[in-house]
Amino acid sequence: MLFLTKKVKDYKSLYKNNNFTYYGYGYGYFGKILNHKSYFIGEKINKSTGDKYYYINENFDKNIFVGLLNSNLFYWFYINYSDGHNFTKTVIDSLPFHYPEENIKNNLTNLVSFLMKDLENKARRKTAKYKATGQVTYNEYYPKKSKHIIDKIDTILAQHYGFTEEELDFIINYDIKYRMGEELNNHTD
Repeated sequence: MLFLTKKVKDYKSLYKNNNFTYYGYGYGYFGKILNHKSYFIGEKINKSTGDKYYYINENFDKNIFVGLLNSNLFYWFYINYSDGHNFTKTVIDSLPFHYPEENIKNNLTNLVSFLMKDLENKARRKTAKYKATGQVTYNEYYPKKSKHIIDKIDTILAQHYGFTEEELDFIINYDIKYRMGEELNNHTD
């Protein structure tokens, strides 16, 4: 098992840069975690009030952290070590993590590339009108439809963390009936 003395916060940049993880409140039991800013146009506002940036030190690949935050492992950590409601930088900061070796890094970045494409392909453009902000148009994401890719990310992370097969199975299936709902019964991948 990997002995962890570092946390995600050890890779964070204190300054804004282009090496960021874009995150926000998710849909259902998943967060919205992207390696790019999602589509958003507003009548009275120009950015979503629920979406945030987590800036990574430019010496590290942001896609490693995008994969980590999309993982079932992070969901388990979030449920167990936060209030289970607020997706904050404090929760992200506190996740134990040591930057991976090259082979793990390459596998994670490849999977994150597939995940981002899959999320965008399955996203839906929504328009809503609010009293305070007027009409807004944005992309709504459905990460549970990409869980098969997220599970592969967890398989790579399990190698990195030194998890056993039983531990990996537990993480991948944690809260699965709530997270997947009807999709669990209809899943064919």
